[in-house]
Amino acid sequence: NRVLDWLRANFWRKLTLQMAADQLGASVSSIVKALKAETGRTFLQHLHRIRTDAAKEMLAIGENSIYAIADQCGYYDPSHFSHRFTAEVGVSPLEYRKLARGR
Repeated sequence: NRVLDWLRANFWRKLTLQMAADQLGASVSSIVKALKAETGRTFLQHLHRIRTDAAKEMLAIGENSIYAIADQCGYYDPSHFSHRFTAEVGVSPLEYRKLARGR
């Protein structure tokens, strides 16, 4: 839970497993094992899910551009953001915005 809380608090930054280990006083391997055992998901899978959830909220209620939302969610390449979002949600960020707003 500490790892997931840390990810939620820092998802907008460029994050690594080593950063999480340093901040939480744990080893990289212990974080990897704990996440996999408790959730069945990897560090990156959790990070992408948290970022996607934040992006979905921003797309649904905000007016920021897709580029700005990508940056606010920790993606420094809008193309990568769009690809990850589409893989996670099944529609592009623009399509999601339209669907969420009933357009």
